[in-house]
Amino acid sequence: MYYRRKLLFAILENFDGVLTHTKLQKVLFLVTRKQREKSFDFVPYKFGSFSFQANQDLNTLTKKGLILNQTSKKTSEWILEKSENYFQSLRNEDQAAIKQTIKEIEGLNQRELIKYTYQQYPFFAINSQIANELLNSKEMGKVESQKRCLEELAFFTIRYEGIRLEKYLNKLINNDVRLL
Repeated sequence: MYYRRKLLFAILENFDGVLTHTKLQKVLFLVTRKQREKSFDFVPYKFGSFSFQANQDLNTLTKKGLILNQTSKKTSEWILEKSENYFQSLRNEDQAAIKQTIKEIEGLNQRELIKYTYQQYPFFAINSQIANELLNSKEMGKVESQKRCLEELAFFTIRYEGIRLEKYLNKLINNDVRLL
C-alpha cells in the first residue's frame, strides 16, 4: 500500500474513524505542512486547501471497501471500515505531525478549522467561496495580497513532466495564467 494512503488511514484512526470530507482535507493539509517531504500537495479551492490526489486515494480506498463514503443532505463523511493501526507504521516524524495537528485544532468545529487554515495559510483561501464570511477585513487583505494579477499579457512556459497535478495548478495560479 502507498505510504500516503497509510497516512490517510492513520489520520482517520486518530479521529475515531470518522471525518467529514472537508475536515479530513484540512487536517491532512495541516499534517503535510509539518512534513519535510509532503505526502500530498494542495491547491486553493472552493473551501480552501484541497488535494485532488488525496480525494482520488480516498475514492480508491472506498472502491476497495476499506473506507466508506457516506453522504447525506447535511454532511459527507469518510468512515474507516477496517483499521490495522496504520498510525504505528508511519515514520516517527509523521506520527508527531498528526499528534501536533490534533493538539493544534483541538476543540475547533469545521468552520473554525477552515477559518484557522485560512488565517495560517492565506494563499489557500484565494478561491474560497466562504472566506468573506469567516475572515475579518484585515485577514481578507492578507488573502487578497496572495492573488497575483499581471497587468501585461505575457507568454509563459511551464515544465510539467513528473510533477503532481496540484503543483502544476499552483504554478499556473502563481503566475496568473488565465488561458492555457
